[in-house]
Amino acid sequence: MIVNATDLKNNLGKYLRDCTKEKIIIASNGRKIAILCAYEEYQGNINSDGLVRERTEAFDYAPRTVPYEEFLALTEGNEKRYEYIDGEVYLLTTISRKAHLF
Repeated sequence: MIVNATDLKNNLGKYLRDCTKEKIIIASNGRKIAILCAYEEYQGNINSDGLVRERTEAFDYAPRTVPYEEFLALTEGNEKRYEYIDGEVYLLTTISRKAHLF
């Protein structure tokens, strides 16, 4: 079942009961952002501190150096912000419009 975030907020109790029967996919602005599911379903992935263990094989990070021309090709016409340092490309995080810098 897919529900939008506002509907989830307004009917949290209903969806907490429903998630014991099926996974609830939460969408915001038409984009799927989270899953609400029964505690028992993920209990095997939760350690004694109550933290969820992630599978590290899902992340594939292999740093490599690239020529400056490749960096320019990557950033050309791209809305994301990158930084080029010693041949490595870094994706910069965005600052929330609500955040105050001073």
